[in-house]
Amino acid sequence: MFWSAKQHLTENNMTYIQHLRFAVFYSFVCLIASICLLVHAIFPGWLQTTGSDLVKTLSLVFRKSQP
Repeated sequence: MFWSAKQHLTENNMTYIQHLRFAVFYSFVCLIASICLLVHAIFPGWLQTTGSDLVKTLSLVFRKSQP
């Protein structure tokens, strides 16, 4: 397991701390998107594009971060 973690960090050209910050930040962005989508499901007039806009942005970020 340690080897695969080290390999993942090397492939992504990140230190452990950089990867931790990246992953935690985007996990919070995913959480916010999830909450926005849930609110939109209950109240269709609210946050009509916020959740999907965040998901699209995340998709672009993750594609750019691929080696």
